[in-house]
Amino acid sequence: MKREMMTWAIILTACAIIISIPLFSSQVIWGPDLLFHLNRIEGVKEGLLAGQFPVRIHPFQIYGYGVPVGMFYPDLFLYIPAVFRIVGVPLELAYNIFLIILNIMTVYLTWYGYALLGKSIRIGAVSATLYISFWYIFINLYRRAALGETLAMVFFPLAVAMTLYILYDDAHKWPLAVFAYSGIIQSHILSSLFLLVVILTINIISWKQLLDASRRLAVLKIILFTFLINAWFIVPFIIFNQTMDINIKSNVSIFHEFDIDIISLLIIQLTWGILTFVSSILFLWLRFKTTLVGTVQMKRIAIYMFSGAIFCMYMATGSFPWRVIEAIPIINKVAIVQLPIRFMEVASIGLSFCGALAITTIFERVPHRGKIFLLSTFCISICMFNLFLFTYSSFQDMHLPYMHITVNELQSRDYNGRTDYLYKGMDAKDIDECNKTFVINNEYRNITVYSFLKNGTLILFSYQAEKKSTVTLPMFYYPGYEVKINNDMAVPIGENNRHLLTIDLPCGYNTVLVKYVGLPLFQLADFVSIISIIVFLLFSFKYNFP
Repeated sequence: MKREMMTWAIILTACAIIISIPLFSSQVIWGPDLLFHLNRIEGVKEGLLAGQFPVRIHPFQIYGYGVPVGMFYPDLFLYIPAVFRIVGVPLELAYNIFLIILNIMTVYLTWYGYALLGKSIRIGAVSATLYISFWYIFINLYRRAALGETLAMVFFPLAVAMTLYILYDDAHKWPLAVFAYSGIIQSHILSSLFLLVVILTINIISWKQLLDASRRLAVLKIILFTFLINAWFIVPFIIFNQTMDINIKSNVSIFHEFDIDIISLLIIQLTWGILTFVSSILFLWLRFKTTLVGTVQMKRIAIYMFSGAIFCMYMATGSFPWRVIEAIPIINKVAIVQLPIRFMEVASIGLSFCGALAITTIFERVPHRGKIFLLSTFCISICMFNLFLFTYSSFQDMHLPYMHITVNELQSRDYNGRTDYLYKGMDAKDIDECNKTFVINNEYRNITVYSFLKNGTLILFSYQAEKKSTVTLPMFYYPGYEVKINNDMAVPIGENNRHLLTIDLPCGYNTVLVKYVGLPLFQLADFVSIISIIVFLLFSFKYNFP
């Protein structure tokens, strides 16, 4: 068994590397969301260098004036490329290396989750292969540069597998569900909403399993620890979302305008996703005409997953009654998903698992000595074929849209989401105006500044004033800034009509330190998360997870 696991570990690593071949470049592949996510990486890097931890105000964007992206968009995994940047790795290389790491994580976590659910390392391995080479993952990686959704899809198969495993098998594996749920929460808000709907649906369908006291207790532990471990992000997110009016709240899209017709989706599935499609159809045929590998219970679960995948594919198309739903109050909030095609994120999980059951069933009939060799060869071939098919049909002459981008260009170039997290009403003109006024503004002209140092969200300067003065600093005001005079006395802070931070300074010669520390409730949430992680790890070691 150990020898076979090692063999599959090598094969799946090779599959991840094959899928990552377009990333072996000194340039990045352009996508509509690319510049936004590169700015996020630089924002986390500059925030760390400014002494923030966790980074909640990104000081890189908007010419250093700071944007609260970290309050609204989870950044935890961006600390990896941010650290690469701190130690001197070029931005484009740091981004590509990060995506390669994500691909490797995807195959291993999918393998582990589906191996447990299917009670077979081969089912898990084939599931991981079909999943990592699924066309929607390619869309996110190489067409949209949708880093947040790509991150969430790393953990989604494990999250679904562990939800089912806890309900139908071993409830003691609940820490793995907490790990997977937390990974999604720290990756992408919209995917977290998908996760919530999927979990509720599974629990409703499996309500009889919850009659068991141990499973109910496991579910309660999952809910409690998932919230407490992620409180450091959830609490600031809720507070800022309720109290701060930003542009993205008013950017309401017409959901049905971004749907795809069902014929187009079928064409995509029959071209980019032909192998997954064929294996899924094969699953249905084997399910009702012959014997699939696995237990009766697992086969029943697979039917539920296949049905859910088909329904999600239907929801991704314009044939689903989105126009009717958009006209219904409260329910029309589903438009926050923005793109119906995002439902393929959930569909890919069921299609991959069901396809793996069919393929594994066929290869189980091969004589023992050649079984693993043929199945592993098949897995590598799937990745090579799907990547070739996608790049050949998506990009003319297979030339991917590589681009070179410098750090200086990031701040000046316009991109999707550049103004989304600014105060409502602020636009690109306000950003350019900020760039022109990147100096301390003495409103009363009775103050002399002797030194001025700005490092991200940290400002340090000395001044001489004959009387009390008010100055405006080159950063946007957000609740949580702290200003101290001579590293001791705190002074009042406020904002002007352009949302720039203002402070009232006493007379005399003084030194001023401005930094972002967050609200006291944020610091309490940080402490709660740290303690919860320690307790969670103790539980995990108790159950001896590999």
